[in-house]
Amino acid sequence: MSNLDFSQPWIQLSNGVPFFFHEEDTVSTEVIDALVTGISRIDRFNGASHRPWSVCNHSILCHEIAPVVCEHFVLKYSDYDDDVAYSLKAAHQKEALLHDLHEGGTTDLPSPIKRLLGKTWKDFEDKVQDRVLRYFNLDRSMLSSVLKYTDYAALYWEANGPVTVEAYDWGFPDTFKDAAFTEALTLSAKNAVEKYNLFNNTPLESEATFRDLLNNHI
Repeated sequence: MSNLDFSQPWIQLSNGVPFFFHEEDTVSTEVIDALVTGISRIDRFNGASHRPWSVCNHSILCHEIAPVVCEHFVLKYSDYDDDVAYSLKAAHQKEALLHDLHEGGTTDLPSPIKRLLGKTWKDFEDKVQDRVLRYFNLDRSMLSSVLKYTDYAALYWEANGPVTVEAYDWGFPDTFKDAAFTEALTLSAKNAVEKYNLFNNTPLESEATFRDLLNNHI
C-alpha cells in the first residue's frame, strides 16, 4: 500500500480495502466484493421506513420487476421474437441489479437531498458509478431508459405501504397508476418478497441473494 496516496479522500471498506474517490480507473474485484456487503447494510429512505429495507433488497426487487417493466414499456410496443425479448429482459435485469452498487461506497442519499446538493453530488456519484459499472463492461451511457422506469416502479411499490407510506404526493407519473401495470408490478414484487424473504432477511442473507443473482449474469 506504499504507493497509495492517503492524502486524498478515501474510506476503508468492510474487507479492509481502501477506496479512493479521486481515482478514475475501474474498481477492483476486492472493491466490488466489499460494495455488495456495503449495500446490504445501508438503509433506503435514510431509515425512514416502517421495516428495515436495504439498498441491496431494493436492488433485488428491481432485478425481479425489471421483466414486467420491460414488457409494459418496451415489448408490448414492438414485434421482437421470443429470443430477443428474453435477451432484453435479462439485460435489463442485470443493469437493474447493479445500478445502485456504487452506493456501497458513496452511501444512499434520498433524492431531495441529492437535488439540494446539485451538480457537486451528481458529478461525484456519477464518477463512482461509472467506475463500478465498467467492471461489468457497462457504463452510464449504456443504461437504458427502462432502468429509470424500473427504479421508479420499485419506489412506487415501496412507497405504497410495503416499506413506507406516500403520506404526501411524491409526484409519481400517471402511467404507474395504469391498472394492468400496477397489478403486474404488485404481483411481481410480492413474488420477489416471498421468494427471497425480503421482509425478514438478514443483511448476510440479502448479500448472498444479490451474489447469486449476479453470478447468473456473469
